[in-house]
Amino acid sequence: MNGVETSLYSAAFALCVFSAGLMRSKAEARVRGMTCFTAFLTIEALSFVCELLMAHPATPLKNLWLGLRMGLSLLLAPCLWLVIRESVEIPRPRLGALGRWHWVAVAAGVAGLIPLWSAAHFGPDYANPRLPVSWLYSKVIHSGMLLCIGIFAVQVPWYLRRCQRILAGRPGASRWLQWPLVLVLTSWLLGLLRTVQCISHAPREFSLLFATIDVSVTVGALYLIVRRNAGEALPEQPAPAPVAEKYARSNLDAATVARIRRKLEQALATPEISRDSLLNLRSLSRTIGEKAHYVSQVINQELGTNFYELVNRERIAQAKQRLAAAPDETVLEIALAVGFNAKSTFNTAFRKETGMTPREYRAAGRG
Repeated sequence: MNGVETSLYSAAFALCVFSAGLMRSKAEARVRGMTCFTAFLTIEALSFVCELLMAHPATPLKNLWLGLRMGLSLLLAPCLWLVIRESVEIPRPRLGALGRWHWVAVAAGVAGLIPLWSAAHFGPDYANPRLPVSWLYSKVIHSGMLLCIGIFAVQVPWYLRRCQRILAGRPGASRWLQWPLVLVLTSWLLGLLRTVQCISHAPREFSLLFATIDVSVTVGALYLIVRRNAGEALPEQPAPAPVAEKYARSNLDAATVARIRRKLEQALATPEISRDSLLNLRSLSRTIGEKAHYVSQVINQELGTNFYELVNRERIAQAKQRLAAAPDETVLEIALAVGFNAKSTFNTAFRKETGMTPREYRAAGRG
């Protein structure tokens, strides 16, 4: 049975490495979402290496690989969240976007694994027959493991909900982004089932079942992801349909257009709304009480732009005022204050709007 498990995990590891190489090449081709997804696949690959080492009967230091596997699980969902944000919101989000509390939770989970690591030995079993741990220290080891599992059990659903909210606000987001969510959800469910198996001393056959499910879902998801992204880096893309043709069947009347346009102007003139870094079309539409597809039509057809360019235009207008009114504020402070998530994103949008960077704008005496 161990031979079957090691074969499954070896195949999954090889597939993750292969897929990470493909995704890396697409990151260099500037396909959105590929940089963080490469890191996501790296974590997956390392996790399968740990599973492989634990499943092989002759591998020493099994407690070390078990602890590493559990520690890596705490990074999977946050990395997924970065993948989603990189794909639909901003390029290459910083690790600081995760928040301090996340790193505290990860540190607590890793700290709980230290007793487990300290019990590692060069024999082929988890327990050391030559130097068994005391009853009390065994309780410490299992308590630390349960702490890590508890953090993992709460952390993953929380991040999955956040990812779903982001995707729900981006109706045009690539469908391949749903498959990493499936991978993380599967890892979460199997992790909890393995915990139940260990606690209940269920038959060993369940381990093979879990390994088969884990590898099957990974293979299927990665196949669909790679296939979906196969043509995204091609230099030529079909031209979008003209705006007039796109909304040819819309029954939006002039009075509704005027009402939505007025509400949009009022909403974006409100700093609390325009400076929200998580603002999207759906949330803005809910705020002004209009249907998202009508709001999109007014922005595209009447204002001649798209949602993100419209929001960035308002944020840059506010940034210009701050550059003039607050000379002691840094460019990064201003970028974050007006709703951008990163200085690089702010610089790119500012240059596109004004033809110069914020520093050049300020140095020219305009700010």
